[in-house]
Amino acid sequence: MGVSWTKETITNSGTAGTTTAESLTIDNIKIDGTTIGHTSDTDLLTFASAVLTLKGTLSIDTATDAISTTTGSFHTDGGVGIAKKLYVGTDLDVDGTANLDAVDIDGAVQIDNTVTVGVNNTGYDVKFFGDTSGKYMEWDQSADQLDVTGSLDVTGNTAMVGTLTVGVDGTGHDVKFYGATASSYMLWDESEDRLKLYKTDDNGEALRLYSTIDSDSNGPGIGLYRQRPSSNTADSDKNGYISFNGYDDDDNDTVYGKIYSQMKVVADGNEQGILHLAVMTESSGGNTVQTGIKISGSNTNDEISVLVPKGIVDVGVNNSVQGIIEVQRGSTSLPGVVNLRQCDNGHGYIWVDNDGKLRVHTSAPSAHDNGTIVGTQTA
Repeated sequence: MGVSWTKETITNSGTAGTTTAESLTIDNIKIDGTTIGHTSDTDLLTFASAVLTLKGTLSIDTATDAISTTTGSFHTDGGVGIAKKLYVGTDLDVDGTANLDAVDIDGAVQIDNTVTVGVNNTGYDVKFFGDTSGKYMEWDQSADQLDVTGSLDVTGNTAMVGTLTVGVDGTGHDVKFYGATASSYMLWDESEDRLKLYKTDDNGEALRLYSTIDSDSNGPGIGLYRQRPSSNTADSDKNGYISFNGYDDDDNDTVYGKIYSQMKVVADGNEQGILHLAVMTESSGGNTVQTGIKISGSNTNDEISVLVPKGIVDVGVNNSVQGIIEVQRGSTSLPGVVNLRQCDNGHGYIWVDNDGKLRVHTSAPSAHDNGTIVGTQTA
């Protein structure tokens, strides 16, 4: 073994004692004041103010594993500052909070507890990419919304608080709700701008409205509301309709019946309406939807007129149910009257007086005994 020293004399007497020297070299290991090193790297270890500085590489070759902060081939009671990369060749167990500025994970990740991104009132974008270019799910913190670019399948119950918007103005998407019966569903068809209900069985209505109000007020209703146009509405404008459609034997979409409303008069304080009940009928010019019954409001004594524009009014069923038309009286002195229009558009009023006799007159009676008794009658 080669030994060299400076300044002091070292006596090899075999007795215990203290040796003092400015520097000591043993087989290329050099101890010099506050440093320990090698002849080619004299300050590998430096001691100063309770700090040990290692200038080179520290290699610990024992394979002892760690299961706590006091086990393993290396442990410290204080923190560890690392200025360069840290490579962990097996599991990394962090008992506490890991504060990481940026994380790049190339393998699978198993998270067994809550994941929180940001803090209340200060969030961050979170993005999940799909296997197709341009497809992803992103939490956009600045917009406070979740954006899904691609398809979304939800299995299970879903509760949503807030507004649900599908598409944007001018660009919509189909929305489909399935029922418990095959091929029964509700569809918003964006290409037709229309809501469709499909039902494949005969078990009741496709649409049913319920009211849970426990009082004598009105039950559930359907409102057909015409929004105010850019210009004011005008007399006779149509207000809305319900159409009853089906297919003929040549698969043509056909309107078989329609109920629609008109604004007869739109003047404020004098508003009047018309309700049409129309059906498909055959004519010489081809099949058309014709008004069968027209119910009109008026500006006289709350009167309502009912008009059958063309055809026959049948009351009752032949040889089965007796048909009765009842015309109510206006008061104790004004009888119920039937007005028969003449060919020259004149009027012929008929009624029954208080004696049970049929009378006729060219104007509406002001008393039950106006006009002329028709023929010879026996009361």
